[in-house]
Amino acid sequence: MRLVRFLLLAFLITSLLATPTAAAPAAVLACTYTVPTPPTTLVQGASAQVSVSLLNTGSEMWNAAGANPVKLSYHWYDAAGSAVVWEGARTVLAADVAAGANHALDATIAAPPTAGAYRLNFALVKEGVAWFTQSPTFNVVIAAATTSATYNVATPPTTIPAGGNAQVAVALTNTGNQVWNTAGANPVNLSLHWYDAGGNTVLWDGPRTKLETPLEPNASRTVTATITAPPTPGSYLLRFALVKEGVAWFPPSNPLPITALAGFIATVTPPTLPAFIAGGTYDVPIALKNSGAATWNATGPNLVDISYHWSDGTGRTIIWDGTRTPLAASVDPGASANATLKVGTPRDPGTYFLTIDLVREGVGWFAALGGNTLPYRVAATVAALRYAAAIAPLSAMSAYWAETKTLAVKLTNNGNIPWNFAGANPVNLSYHILDSAGRAVVWDGARTSLGADVLPGASKDLSITLTTPGQTGSYTLVV
Repeated sequence: MRLVRFLLLAFLITSLLATPTAAAPAAVLACTYTVPTPPTTLVQGASAQVSVSLLNTGSEMWNAAGANPVKLSYHWYDAAGSAVVWEGARTVLAADVAAGANHALDATIAAPPTAGAYRLNFALVKEGVAWFTQSPTFNVVIAAATTSATYNVATPPTTIPAGGNAQVAVALTNTGNQVWNTAGANPVNLSLHWYDAGGNTVLWDGPRTKLETPLEPNASRTVTATITAPPTPGSYLLRFALVKEGVAWFPPSNPLPITALAGFIATVTPPTLPAFIAGGTYDVPIALKNSGAATWNATGPNLVDISYHWSDGTGRTIIWDGTRTPLAASVDPGASANATLKVGTPRDPGTYFLTIDLVREGVGWFAALGGNTLPYRVAATVAALRYAAAIAPLSAMSAYWAETKTLAVKLTNNGNIPWNFAGANPVNLSYHILDSAGRAVVWDGARTSLGADVLPGASKDLSITLTTPGQTGSYTLVV
């Protein structure tokens, strides 16, 4: 009886173990992807947003948060089908998505870094668990990135004070295929380069002007750049250039010629010069223009005067500090003024160079202050002083002792200097009387005033009165 019971129990146990049990169905992760406007071209390394509609065709809800959330990603493949980017950037679901439900979102994708033909597939991923089946394939051409621009400066400055600032409006157009980002890593800013007249770089990394907001390809914007001229006066070339910071410079604008002005520069209109005579003083009318960046003050400390230098043919200075001629009034930059320059000539005749310059008293001459630019320099001949007179022939005459006689005399100035009839050292007509042996009987004859100045080449009719000697004889009258 005990043996039978044991066998029966064993049978019951075996029968229970052999009875099949029902298993729970496995969860299914599946999705249908709809992309209304898939990208066809992108720029290498650029990002784009793509609208994607997701239909949960599986049996499991997609959790947007918590452990192992479901996110949207993508894969990039090259033309041969090899994965170039597998772990694409994630786009988070806005909410949980139940089985059978739709969910639309904008996915941000980053293009491969190398240009070429690629395949793009979207794919959901349950993080840490598994990838979903991917979307249909989208063929995308990745174009090489181009950074180019046009620069339009409607009113470029032609002069700026040396070391001074100017504001310039620059119209920019994005002619490349990338958005000019203004924030984040490697923003795009407007800068500039300075070159000298020979094309040598004076300044490469100019100050930056921010674009403020991103600029799409083919879009335009005008920004105002503050530019600082080189500190040394001279002629320069300015080129604007955009720069993607830390990456590369854009091709620059066309060169803009700009003169960096010294504070004190004068332009002298070539004057009409008189016939100079050694040791003379002359009035020379001149016209001046303030071509510098500073006002010429006619009064106050370090006022500005007009003056001149004389040098010989070897460059040796004959007269450095010429007579000063004051300005009638202060002269602003760009304004003009007229003056009568008092010019004193060298004491010795010869061929010289006359330099007309202005001087900031107590500071220096404009030629030194304005970048060694001479306002005006010209060769001039300084003739020897020559007094000469031509006197028309006089007829012989007879007279009594100590008789007063009046003679008509016609004079011509054959010298090179006017005969002044008044003032210091006037020129007068006089005479000598010599005896038959040539001895002077009368040397300082009575003076006859010219009555007016007589210029070189001019003639004058005068009458002189003389008294004859008191003794009988033959005499010679020298007028």
